Amino acid sequence: MRRSTPWPGLHAIAAVALLALACPPAPKPAANSGLDRVPAVAAAAPAAGPAAEQRRPYFLRDRSPTSNRRIVSMAPSVTEILFALGAGDRVVGVTRFCDFPAAAAGLPKIGGFLDPSLEAIAGLRPDLIIAVPNGSNRPLVERLADLGLSLLLVYDYELADLDRAIPAIGAAIGRSDAAAALLERMHGDAAAIRAAVAGRDRPRVLFLYGRKPLVAAGPGSYADALIEIAGGRNALGAAYPRYATIPLETVAALAPDVVIDAYAAGHGAASEPLDLGRLADLPAVRNHRVYALSDNAALRPGPRVGADARIVAALLHPGIEL
Repeated sequence: MRRSTPWPGLHAIAAVALLALACPPAPKPAANSGLDRVPAVAAAAPAAGPAAEQRRPYFLRDRSPTSNRRIVSMAPSVTEILFALGAGDRVVGVTRFCDFPAAAAGLPKIGGFLDPSLEAIAGLRPDLIIAVPNGSNRPLVERLADLGLSLLLVYDYELADLDRAIPAIGAAIGRSDAAAALLERMHGDAAAIRAAVAGRDRPRVLFLYGRKPLVAAGPGSYADALIEIAGGRNALGAAYPRYATIPLETVAALAPDVVIDAYAAGHGAASEPLDLGRLADLPAVRNHRVYALSDNAALRPGPRVGADARIVAALLHPGIEL
């Protein structure tokens, strides 16, 4: 996969504002982790969060991979990666949003992505906790480290972050070869879809995560990466943040050819279609190209990027063979 293309997602739409303001916890010294340490991000960090070069996996306390037999995942993307690496049998706790694969849904819950419980996590006696830093979980992450628990922090803000996160998780659990194979498969899936849509017209796509207000995927979001891989152009250009709140007037001005509504997938509201009745002249409305997603996979980055991009490509290019 081309590193110039952002790979990245939301675990719940409520995370949008907090992730936009995310600031990772300051790493504490740990010996022999084999992973990068990054400096604390200044309080005046930009609203988009730490820059890509700062989003390196790091440990707050670490131990030998052979001792990491009981793992707690604090993010759905991390849970999917652990299972994809063949370590699902070591996962003893997940968030309430961790619903894939099916085996993950039945594991003990530690709370949500934004409101995990210290007591629930500590009670599971984990050898390793893997978290995605955000503005909400920073105090809890630091308290867990103060308790002497081993923590690995990885980023999934953009799809490209997985090129660092997956090898780091693999190294932490003694599955480096599996991590390399997983990344190779993900890159290969994306390359195959790019090849299939090459030379086709690239429709302007508005990808919505929220409805009231309208929250759209901007540059650097997971949906932005899916749109690019699938042969489209994000209707939100470089001037927009990763997740942008927009009024209907802006939607009209953007004039997207395709609207993809992911709100239903994240909120169980598939029976409530998106109402764009006031925008009857919108190209997407006029040409009946407003689509609702039923699978929340498109809300999170991870091993299913190929499947997610195929879904989007089928919407952008009806009849294409993938």
